[in-house]
Parts: sequence; C-alpha cells; structure tokens
Amino acid sequence: MPKPFFTKLVAISAIGFFCVLFGCIFGIATHDRLFILMSLLIGICSILRALSFYHLIHTHAGRKLHETGTDTLREKPAILVCQ
Repeated sequence: MPKPFFTKLVAISAIGFFCVLFGCIFGIATHDRLFILMSLLIGICSILRALSFYHLIHTHAGRKLHETGTDTLREKPAILVCQ
C-alpha cells in the first residue's frame, strides 16, 4: 500500500476513533444520550468510510491506466473531446 494512502487511511480511522472516545466519555459524564448516539454515529460512518477507502485501494478501482499511460480519472468524456 502506498504511503499517502496508508496515511489517509490511518487519519480517517484515528478521527473516527477519537470522536467516539471523547464523545462517549463526555456523553457519559454529562448523562447526555443524544451526544453519545451522535458520537457513535460519527464512529460508524468513519469506519464505513475507512473500509470503503481500504477496498478502493486494494481493488485499484481509483486508478486504472491505459496502454498510453494516461489516467482514466482525468480523461475527458468522449462527447466533450474536440478533434
């Protein structure tokens, strides 16, 4: 796994983890159920985003190269290409 992708994956995971950790601690300390639920929702969404990004990295879906070496994500659609 390339280092920039790994760094982004770690950042996504860490943000979600610390949101859940601090949110649940604060929610339990103040007896605020809504705050706890929102923290858990942020954590679940962060886990889903991290898993989705991990899957994207391992399937190489975000970066497919043609024989010419051009990146498919940066190409213009065939309709807009002027010849």
